[in-house]
Amino acid sequence: MQLLLNNGYYNGQQLLRPETVRTFTTRHPECSRRGIGFDMKELQPERSQNMTAAASDSSFGHLGFTGTCSWADPENNLIYVFLSNRTYPSMRNYKLNEADYRPRIQAVIYEALESLQ
Repeated sequence: MQLLLNNGYYNGQQLLRPETVRTFTTRHPECSRRGIGFDMKELQPERSQNMTAAASDSSFGHLGFTGTCSWADPENNLIYVFLSNRTYPSMRNYKLNEADYRPRIQAVIYEALESLQ
């Protein structure tokens, strides 16, 4: 995710062209939540929200089936990674989704950043 926030540059090397990063992190023109290469913040307030409202509209990332997620917010220079195993003890374990832990934790991070300013 840091590579993407750096426009393809990481550890002293240009690994991806900035145009490639822009393409992958651009919102699909016909979708309020999908980018060309990543999920993006849902822009329709009446739909299920995939991240905290505090995240910028240009935020992008991935929500994994097991509950793991990784998000980058270029406007706030923030990376959020949440590692979990939603499928334990069974595939029918929906506690992570039902309690909205990922966006709630993300909201606390934004609140903490705001309090530092």
